Amino acid sequence: MDFSKMALKPSLVRALLELGFVQPTPVQEQAIPLLLQGKDVIAQAKTGTGKTAAFALWILERLGPEKRVQALVLVPTRELAVQVTRDFQSIGRHTTHYAVAVYGGAGMEPQVNALRGGAQIVVGTPGRILDHISRGTLNLAHVRFLVLDEADRMLDMGFSEPVIDIVRRTPRDRQSAFFSATMTEDVERLSDSILTHEPEFVRVSSDSLTVDKVVQYYVSMDALQKMPAASIILKTRKPKTTIIFVRTQRGAEKLFDGLNRRGFNAVALHGGLAQAKRDRSMNAMRQGHAAVLVATDVAARGLDLKDVDLIINYQVPEEAEAYVHRVGRTARAGKSGEAITFVSNLAELRTLRGISQRINAAISELKIDLPKIEARDETDKFGVPFYLSQGSGEGARGSEGRRGGERGGYGRDRSERGGRSGGFQRFGRSHYGSSGGHGGGHDYRPQRGYGSGPNRGRRGPRR
Repeated sequence: MDFSKMALKPSLVRALLELGFVQPTPVQEQAIPLLLQGKDVIAQAKTGTGKTAAFALWILERLGPEKRVQALVLVPTRELAVQVTRDFQSIGRHTTHYAVAVYGGAGMEPQVNALRGGAQIVVGTPGRILDHISRGTLNLAHVRFLVLDEADRMLDMGFSEPVIDIVRRTPRDRQSAFFSATMTEDVERLSDSILTHEPEFVRVSSDSLTVDKVVQYYVSMDALQKMPAASIILKTRKPKTTIIFVRTQRGAEKLFDGLNRRGFNAVALHGGLAQAKRDRSMNAMRQGHAAVLVATDVAARGLDLKDVDLIINYQVPEEAEAYVHRVGRTARAGKSGEAITFVSNLAELRTLRGISQRINAAISELKIDLPKIEARDETDKFGVPFYLSQGSGEGARGSEGRRGGERGGYGRDRSERGGRSGGFQRFGRSHYGSSGGHGGGHDYRPQRGYGSGPNRGRRGPRR
């Protein structure tokens, strides 16, 4: 079957041919006919298999000419909202239909103007959708088509209540669809609250989570060796494009800073960045000005990056679903890719083995030559070895030297604890010394320092 035989408008088929799409993917081949028949659908398919085009073609085919919001697509992140809107615009290039992205971190006025300008398709994050509803700038009374994209991740991010709140404001006779790379019990329970008709299930992936065409490794190391490990892997494998996943915004900033100090052209992407900075990071990656993207899981949803060669899991993800979503950013569109996970203790190794069993894929150990921690002598401008800034962020205890003191620490993120002679640790957790001191805060956000002696816990001044 090709798209010309799927009862689509000639304008849509023409756009697909111009975009180079002739044959539908399995999820498109199964889901589109059901959706065009007016049925609710729950579709599970792996990342990069064409789920967005499946619901975009359905909506663009069925939209009426009225200049009001007829379709609502809920997504978990700003980046995904932008990408899905671009897909609507590309596929609908020969139609008069108008899609707009609404998401937090961007100005309200342009979004309000777009909504008032006759947008028929709204793609947005739940929080900003509710903002527009409360302001009276978005009316869902005429919504005929509802999509919940990345449904499993939206639940992970705690969106179930706002999603249900939004859905209750749409007509009950709407047609709805869930699309996701994994289908959890939570997603199926949520579908009972949202879907108004008995849904048809489309499962292109097998029930077990899989990541085909990805060669998967893990590397055992001390937590403080993660930065040199990342450097060695990037230098030896020379990937064109790499995504390194971390758990926290703070961890992303530390790793981004460390990689750039070592000569890698890296950018960061996390929820703590303003939208303009997130856009600059993505543009740098797309235009080839940067080769390494350091990202948190939440921010990485909906990334529009082609030909990602390597995924590095800087920390082991806690769940198989998260692992699949990370690794699924490579080996897209039938290409191969590589994923390397850093393991720094027995608990993480057990977690990774459990993930390996769950996804039914081998994750082999990779041996690389790592410098010993005590042998590293690179230092920052305060004379502190770089390795104290990386890994788990923990250092050794000590009673003297670079650990707090009555003169205060020079912590970039946290002040030091105790010590007699002034602290110079740039990153990481506080240390303990034998005599108390008040914490510093040399560069960014001084926090409270805690000494074990008489000068316990005065907040350092902002610098």
